[in-house]
Parts: sequence; structure tokens; C-alpha cells
Amino acid sequence: MPRVFGWWWDEGMSEDISAEYEMYRHHFRVKPGDNLGWLRNMFFGLSQQLVRQDPLYYAIYCVLRPDHEWKLITYPYYSKYQVPRDNTAFRHIDANIRDLADLNRSSGFVQGTLSMDQEDDKNCTILVLGMHKHLQEWYHECVESRNLVKDGKVQRIADSMLTKEDQKRYGGWIPQPCRPGGVRISLPHLLHGSSGPATAVRRTMFPWFVKVQDDHGELESIEGGSWAQVARANRDLTAPPGTAIGNHHRHKYPNARFPASVPLYGIAALPDALLSQRRWDDPLVIHDRNILLGSDKAAFDKYIAAYQTAAAQKFREAFMVMRAEEKRVYLHKSYFARVDSKPYVESDLTSDPDDIDPDQEAVAGHSTVLYWPGVGSSYGSSLGTSPKLMAAGTRGAKRKASRSPPRSRDVESSDVENSDGESSDIGADDAESMNVEGSAVEPQIDFIP
Repeated sequence: MPRVFGWWWDEGMSEDISAEYEMYRHHFRVKPGDNLGWLRNMFFGLSQQLVRQDPLYYAIYCVLRPDHEWKLITYPYYSKYQVPRDNTAFRHIDANIRDLADLNRSSGFVQGTLSMDQEDDKNCTILVLGMHKHLQEWYHECVESRNLVKDGKVQRIADSMLTKEDQKRYGGWIPQPCRPGGVRISLPHLLHGSSGPATAVRRTMFPWFVKVQDDHGELESIEGGSWAQVARANRDLTAPPGTAIGNHHRHKYPNARFPASVPLYGIAALPDALLSQRRWDDPLVIHDRNILLGSDKAAFDKYIAAYQTAAAQKFREAFMVMRAEEKRVYLHKSYFARVDSKPYVESDLTSDPDDIDPDQEAVAGHSTVLYWPGVGSSYGSSLGTSPKLMAAGTRGAKRKASRSPPRSRDVESSDVENSDGESSDIGADDAESMNVEGSAVEPQIDFIP
């Protein structure tokens, strides 16, 4: 669907949103083997918070859900920022195929992405269109009968599950490129994936709305946590308890908020309910819902226009606060400080002391390097028994400073196991790190503020 978020460009917000992406990328370090296009430290960017509370996107979501459920909340996930040569190719389905095909479980998990860049056939989501009509038949004929069944929340689609001959019957992989500001929304029944390796920059966000029970207790998937847990994550700008569909992946979430993140709510009642900052039985929320899901188009258009104007103003104010906070917290390692002080070349970090790799003792004594107990080396090498390392813990190992604030804090990542997702928006592009059988995999930490 084109231009659902075209108002970001109309309101002149796109440049600030791009700058926000660059800031998070500036503070992120990609570990060897994890060049899958994920910006794992960007959970609560201002742009992400806008997507998650957008009333137009919410109305579209309600219409497209098979059950037309309207009591929904947003489930946070990190963003995507792929660059050429990233290993973005994958093919899977974000559901237990047997449960979805035979029991219709997870059928309400409509999936969507927002695109920030012009996509093409080599840099986009790919879908097997029409599979929702044949899922049960395909599952029994091509998965069960071939002994390819896996009992996990996510199943990778191997070539043997959908051969070229099978594609003549059930359909092939069709690219679905989007324009900037456009969204792709699809049923969970569709096999999906991404082309790759990447040949262009592609930035996407993953706004997932999940059903909340009438008592505001459990969510659509019990494994995804409770309404209260997700509400706390959205309020405090910290990682959620899991993923919306309750699957596992190898990367732990940080349990600390990104130091420069700024909350963005209070624009309107229903958007606050989507962020789980109001309950769905709040009279003001019900009033907004009646407008958005009612039959008065003039009232609908007026509401959307008023929201977008207010949201744009709120975003600009919050962006300036976020910009100043990032400079205050990160000092000489600040992205915006560098942008303001001299010409800044994206990804040109050769003069950064963090990128220098001196001998072990020099590294241990460097003021910008932090050591974290139990965190493996980013480069797979041991640093021996330096006294500075031993002071941090007997299992301490070097971790190259990932542009963390220049002060030492003991922060451990939470023990959440999640699936990496792209077209599932929570569980997709990262097929390489996916634990498709749902078992625990040795976790890694991608960002520690």
C-alpha cells in the first residue's frame, strides 16, 4: 500500500528520521557473522514510536485482520538497516505450520513492514502469493509426506519443501518492492522471505499489532508476555519480554534503555492505547475508535489530519531533545556532536580510538573500553589474565566499546530469546540465526548502552 506514511515526507520529517537511523547505526557494532542487516540497538526510535501508534495504519490493520479485532497493542522490535553485501536472503513462515494449517492458530497475526527507501526486486520482501488458499494441502503434501516437519514457532522453508515442480502448483517466490512511506501487509499463511545478498541500502520498520484480551491480561500469544509487561516496555523504552509470536532466537535483548531515547506518546487517546499507555475501555479511546472504525468518512479524514499535524509537531520537539541528549550522554563519541563540529562521512570511523586495536594492556587501560563478565570477545580472541579484566570478573573478555557512553555501568542483557524477523516484522530476514525448532541457542549481545 503506497504512501500510508507519505505524510512523513510531506511534513518534512524524513531527513530527521534518516539522521536518527544514522545515529543508531553510529552506535552499533556488527559482530562477525551477524551482517544480516539488523540495527539491533534501535528499539524505540522516535520514528518507530510514530509507526506503532499511527491511527491510519491501525485502521488498515483492523480491516485486514481475519477476525477484525480492534483491541490491539504494538509489540516492539528493532529496526532493519541493510547495506550492500549484507546476507539478507531467507525464506520461512512465522508460525507453527501444523497449528496454522490444521488448527488455524496464529491466523490473526497479520504482518507488515514500513519501507523508508525505494526497493527493487533484489532488495525487498518476497512472498508466495495465494498460499493461504492451499496451506493445508501444501503442508500435508510437501512437508509431512517428506518428513520435513519441525515443531517450532518459525519454520525455515527449504528448497525441498517448495521445489520448482511444487511452485507450478502452489506458486513461486514473487518480489514485493515498496516505495518510501509504503507498507506491506500480509497474512501469516503466506510463505515469505527476502532476496539477497543485499545490493542497496534498505531501511524498514516492523510495526506489529497484537490482540489483547478483554481483561488486559494476556496477549494473543501467551508466550509473548502480558499486557502489563509490554506496557512497561513501551513506557520505559526497554526491550519487551519476548516476541509477539513467542519464538526464540540467539540474540539477547539489552535490558537497559538506549541512553538517548525519548518517549513519544500523549498525542491522542487511541494512539496511547496502541502503545499500551491507556486501556481499551477508556471512554476517550472508545470515542477515537468509533471515529476510526465508523462510517463517517469526513470525521475519519479530520481525525487523521489532526493527528498527523500534532504528531509532526511532537516529533520535531522530541527530536531536538533526543539530539541534545545524545550529545550530552556520549560526549566525544556522539554522532550529532561529530555532525555539528566538522564534515562527517558516514561510516568513516578510521580516526575513532574505539577502532584502534593496540596491544592487550593498552586496550585494557583505554578509558573508552568496557569489560563485561560473560560476554565473549567480538573478535574471538582471548585477552588472558589482565588485572583490569580480572577485576571485571573471572570470565570477563574484551568487548570493543560499541560507542557506549563514556562511563562504566554494570549492565547485563535480559535473558529473552527471540527470533530475528523481517517480513514477519518479528521473525524473518535473520534466517541464519533462527532456531527453527524453538530450542535455546547460545545467546549473543549486540548492544550494551
